[in-house]
Amino acid sequence: MTKEVEFLKDLQQQLKSQPNDGNASPVLWVVGDYKWVVKPEGCGCRISIHLPDSDNDFSMNEYRENILDGSDEVDLEGEDFIDLYNATKDHEIKGWIEDHETRSYNLFEESKDHIIKPDTFFITKDACQKHIENNSHHYTSQVHTFAMTAWRSPQVEELWDMLENFDWEKVEKALELQQIKVGDKIHKLYDLADQVECGGKRWNRAFYSGEAYGTVTSVSECGNRFDADFGCMKTHGHALTHEMVKKIPKED
Repeated sequence: MTKEVEFLKDLQQQLKSQPNDGNASPVLWVVGDYKWVVKPEGCGCRISIHLPDSDNDFSMNEYRENILDGSDEVDLEGEDFIDLYNATKDHEIKGWIEDHETRSYNLFEESKDHIIKPDTFFITKDACQKHIENNSHHYTSQVHTFAMTAWRSPQVEELWDMLENFDWEKVEKALELQQIKVGDKIHKLYDLADQVECGGKRWNRAFYSGEAYGTVTSVSECGNRFDADFGCMKTHGHALTHEMVKKIPKED
């Protein structure tokens, strides 16, 4: 339990100290990125070309570079090559395509839209950033953390408020106190266990693991194990309850 409380305390500090990137509480984090999306004619920010023969899409600059560097093997006469070399803007390259391209093609417009990557959700910005760093091969160079408000979500609002304001120090102190009390109880049980006889043999305490809270401690002697927990002590299948312990006569 101590490990869990430490995690919640650390999370609480992150929630209190992190920026909200201009969003109202409660803030959650996702991965934001950009994607080229086809637009109606006159609404895009660039022109691209689709070549059905190879089933590939290229921007005007990509199309131009592929031909000029020989990646796309197209037979061009000297003057046509120079005309393409001098065409540097989308509408100029488009005009060259309409005059010289002999293959089947489709021209279309597209814009780079901001998108929220699906299946991403993080409580802190730091956790989102670490995810991006560890999975950058799935995203573009423009990937980034993106803050959102859980708008009109009472459960999220209440949970975030608990995570940010709950007094985990009190929980930690209560657990420490409980651990001390349980540890004392187990020590007393072991003192009684020293007096227990089973099958004509006396079982003495030989080993105590020291793990008091939430665990089962072990005693071992001559290859035999004596296990004790908070409510019951067991010796080879024979249970010794607290009520039975009370009836054990103490030795002089």
